[in-house]
Amino acid sequence: MARLYCSKHGEEYKAQVASELSKQGFDGDGIAVTKGKLISGPWRCDHCNKELDEGDYAYFVMPLTPEMVDRFHEYDFSYEYEYFDVDPNEVELYGLEWPA
Repeated sequence: MARLYCSKHGEEYKAQVASELSKQGFDGDGIAVTKGKLISGPWRCDHCNKELDEGDYAYFVMPLTPEMVDRFHEYDFSYEYEYFDVDPNEVELYGLEWPA
């Protein structure tokens, strides 16, 4: 399930993901993390319930299976575009290699 985090909890989540990856890997799964300035709102942080308004920085986190990454070239970033005016190159992928 996708999650939206405030800046503080998004950074904490990324650090946790990196730590877990270095210890054990993700057993074939991955996570896509998008950071950016919100283009709409109000939203709520899925960790602390802080209100996130247009213009606030936030993190959108989406779990990925290996099958999803294999088809990532077809992905249209529609979920991310609901929250951010994002360039797909700004999405970070953890746990799996970015497809060619």
